[in-house]
Amino acid sequence: MPVAIIFLFIPFILLSNAISAKEHKIIEQKILEQSLHQYYQLNININQYWKDDSNLRVKQETERTLELMNQAMERLLNKKYPAIEYEKIRNNWFELNKLINETSFIDKGYSDVSLIASYRVFFDNVRQSMLKRYQKNPPTSDIANTLILFDRVISTYVEVNTDAFGSFIRSATDEDMDLAKLVIQIDSQLDSLKQSSSIPQADLSSIKVKWNFIRKIVAGNNAQASPFIVLLNGNKIIRILEEHY
Repeated sequence: MPVAIIFLFIPFILLSNAISAKEHKIIEQKILEQSLHQYYQLNININQYWKDDSNLRVKQETERTLELMNQAMERLLNKKYPAIEYEKIRNNWFELNKLINETSFIDKGYSDVSLIASYRVFFDNVRQSMLKRYQKNPPTSDIANTLILFDRVISTYVEVNTDAFGSFIRSATDEDMDLAKLVIQIDSQLDSLKQSSSIPQADLSSIKVKWNFIRKIVAGNNAQASPFIVLLNGNKIIRILEEHY
């Protein structure tokens, strides 16, 4: 093959490699988003159940989200991504899974104080490592970005207001603890969705009505904690977003 023709192919090869690398990043981010979403959903359900362990419906939902979390994490970690955050995710998830398999994770709940503290440490480490990695690349869509923001807000608010260990174990630099900042990001994201075609306006209006109802509570402008109200409306918002994810 003439040298001139070989040189003509080089730009196409480079472009193809660049596109392939970009596609791999998007796939990684999508899988990471799904794992992060399942983490927050599991955390929401765990706190609901441990607050009222007589609620069998919530127990079943907690067991279901634990299984979904296991599936999501298996898919994520089987990819063997080389980034340093994945080593931390993998190690902490291994320790957490070991603890779960050796104990009655869902049933015991607050009946074993030292156990709940151990759960929280590993869960927190997994979450922070996943979030750190997630924030290094753009979200896969505006709906995905909105969904994760609501996950973070609802999960954190419910944990802190139903579980003493939730706020005790979290560090001062934990970004999820800055609910006022996350509230502003959600406001901005909802404004952006209004200009897009990612979600029907009727569904967006429904989200905004529910969000406005709990916004002040979440932002800390309401002195009385209301985890049930936040959960009820927050879960409805998340279900709408999941339909368009």
